[in-house]
Amino acid sequence: MQKTKFIIRYFFTVLLYLFNLLPLQKKNIGKIINVINFHYFLEKHQKPIDPSIEVNIDIFEKQLSILSKKFNIISTKKNLDSFFLEKNNYIKNNKHYLILTIDDADYNFLRVLPIIEKFKIKVLLFAPIGFCLPIQDIVGIRSRCLHFSYLQYQNENLIKNKETLLELFNKFSTYDYEYLNKIYSKLKKNNDSFFIKKNFLSISDLNKIAKHDLVTVSSHSMSHVPLALLPKKWINWEIKESLKYIQECGGNLSLFSYPYGNKNSVNNDVKKCLQLHGVNYAFTTRAKTLKKNSNYFELGRTFLFNNSDLYYVKATARGANQIFDQILNR
Repeated sequence: MQKTKFIIRYFFTVLLYLFNLLPLQKKNIGKIINVINFHYFLEKHQKPIDPSIEVNIDIFEKQLSILSKKFNIISTKKNLDSFFLEKNNYIKNNKHYLILTIDDADYNFLRVLPIIEKFKIKVLLFAPIGFCLPIQDIVGIRSRCLHFSYLQYQNENLIKNKETLLELFNKFSTYDYEYLNKIYSKLKKNNDSFFIKKNFLSISDLNKIAKHDLVTVSSHSMSHVPLALLPKKWINWEIKESLKYIQECGGNLSLFSYPYGNKNSVNNDVKKCLQLHGVNYAFTTRAKTLKKNSNYFELGRTFLFNNSDLYYVKATARGANQIFDQILNR
């Protein structure tokens, strides 16, 4: 079923390109920006479990080779300010604009950093801080327990209302390390989540990467749960605590990426909390291109499958997924 879905989306994307039906067209240069998001990177010989969020490193290099030649790639708050706040069109050398982002701070980011350097492409790296902290750190293990307990509550239909989640959050906020460790040992058993399987960049890694000229490090929350479904106290902790670590790493506090990024990820409570703590722009995973009138706290992003076909990459970069999602009413 998943394979069929990918095949349909692939041919749909290519056909839109061939018939010139994409949002980013010549007449829209400087008026629209598309954002492409990545997650996890695999060695050449590894087969992706989910090719929508796992990309082989050699495929990633081919994708960047295409994008670097065909598009202007921008990835800083200053670029976003210029696009949204300046009256004139944002035009340079007659190419469409792209922003490249990477969620989840996969440890294999260190393997693709030389490729990013090779093409001199700027990227935004959004880190789920709780998973970057060591398991021996009480905040790190608390974040993991919150993540997997939330999923367990969701799977077992235990979430009756936000008061249920507030009670859960308050309990984990008071437990000591020893007790949290016991809970985590139980939670991770028979768990098939990517957050069990993957290795993440450490805080030390983020400190070094934040100094890199081509990488902007920003927050992807603490425990990577859908923020809009949480009580306000938990939302505030996810945002405020993560920004504290981002500041200590020398990252950028004005940018944020919602965990999951779907409709359950953002509401007015979340937006107000982000604004309160100085965030200016926040990214979803809904395939909407950026326009002058876009909501700064609901900026859209699309993604590239584990595929380096020229037409597919160019079409995705020019906004094909926006049309696909509009048809499916996502």
